[in-house]
Amino acid sequence: DHLSPWMPWVNPKQTLEESEAYGRQMQAQWIERKDFVFQIRRKGDDVFMGALGLHDPDWSVPSFMLGYWVTGDAAGQGFASEAAAAVIAWGFEHLGAKRIWASCDADNTRSEAVMKRIGLQREGLMRKHGRKVNGELRDTLIYAKTVA
Repeated sequence: DHLSPWMPWVNPKQTLEESEAYGRQMQAQWIERKDFVFQIRRKGDDVFMGALGLHDPDWSVPSFMLGYWVTGDAAGQGFASEAAAAVIAWGFEHLGAKRIWASCDADNTRSEAVMKRIGLQREGLMRKHGRKVNGELRDTLIYAKTVA
C-alpha cells in the first residue's frame, strides 16, 4: 500500500509463477547488460526488505537510472539509502558509469530524502511530466551523481 501511490507497476497479488518469471527475466537482462537488479536483504537474518537496480543503460555515456523500493516494514529504516549508495558505488566501479540518476514524483518526500542522503544532486523539476496512479498530473524531480 505504501508504494501504490508512486509506482503503478505494484502488484500485491503476484503469483509465485509470476515472481519466478520476473526473476528469470531479470537474470537474462543482467546477462545481456540491459538491466541490473538487486535484492535488499536485512543483515543477520537475510529477510527480504526490497529491491533496487540500475536500469535503462545508455552505454554511450555510460549512464544508468537508479530505482529502489522497500517493503512497508523496511520503510524509514535506512535500507533504501544504504543499498542505493552501495549500488551506485558498484555502478561507477564495475560498469564504468559516468552518470547515475534517479527521479521521483515531486510529492514523494521520502524518495527525495533518499536521493539527497546518498549524495545525488538535484538537477531539475519537470513540471506536469506525467500522471500519478490516480490520473492527476504530476511533477517529477531529477537527481544525479556524476564522475569525471
